[in-house]
Amino acid sequence: MLPGENIPSSEDWGPIQDGDSWARKIYMGKSLTEVIQRFSELPTSAAEDLSFMADGPFRYYIFGFQKILLPSDGDEKMQAEEPGLAANAFLNVVHSTLKQCPHKIMPVMDQLLPTVEYIAGNQATYEAAEEVFGNFQEILTQIQFLYSIRQCEIC
Repeated sequence: MLPGENIPSSEDWGPIQDGDSWARKIYMGKSLTEVIQRFSELPTSAAEDLSFMADGPFRYYIFGFQKILLPSDGDEKMQAEEPGLAANAFLNVVHSTLKQCPHKIMPVMDQLLPTVEYIAGNQATYEAAEEVFGNFQEILTQIQFLYSIRQCEIC
């Protein structure tokens, strides 16, 4: 699924897997607009929700996470209530998914990478203290390395 595509169907979710019943309850059948508040208010929980999703729903709902981390058109303010926490959670979900389930994220990495790079280059904008969240540039380097390896695996 790519941003703007249809809401994932029950077929996209597939059979119920261990741990995904909570994510299904919160997200199944809902648009990004309907779940954006969860990403904004509970970014760590939303990141965990994404980790339990099937490929199609993950590729759809990750863009809800992305949306809260970028200023809206004509608005300088991000939608994330705690920008540092949300930015860190987003970077971690991209990193861990690339590492553990690359098939899930690789089809949308071209759309996510500019956001990852923007966040890493603007850590102070997200009020993400390095002593609390680590260095976002280092996380970016790890993500870029994993991405390049995963691209080579596809070739």
